Amino acid sequence: MEHISQHFKWNKARMTCFVQMLLVLFTTWTVNLNRLACMIQSGATG
Repeated sequence: MEHISQHFKWNKARMTCFVQMLLVLFTTWTVNLNRLACMIQSGATG
């Protein structure tokens, strides 16, 4: 996350949210925001 924060001047909460969304997006291969939100909240993978 430190590497990404060098490019974006975001606070820690925004950066954490962005990184979580990217990780879940790569895991689920979907752009359905409802499903992504559920995956982030549950901590599930796949």
